[in-house]
Amino acid sequence: MAKEKWTPVDNELSHPSDGEAWKHFDFKYPAFARDARNLRLAVATDGVNLFGNFSTTYSMWTVLVTPLNLPPWECVNPSNCFMSLLIPGPGKGF
Repeated sequence: MAKEKWTPVDNELSHPSDGEAWKHFDFKYPAFARDARNLRLAVATDGVNLFGNFSTTYSMWTVLVTPLNLPPWECVNPSNCFMSLLIPGPGKGF
């Protein structure tokens, strides 16, 4: 199934490339911006309490990585989000 071509809309942030930080980076490093083989990634982390003991701090931190060199409908697709690290916390048993 072919997707429609994405076109940016003025004053609407529908993809990270619409943001001022991305545009500033492209302006500052034009060689990087020109080469389509360069990869842009989003990194996110969040603490989880694996065993449901709410009186303790988080026992594990996940680090998720998502490639941003994709159209908007693919950036938010869960199949394009990769759990790259699990960082154990100070909880017992780790």
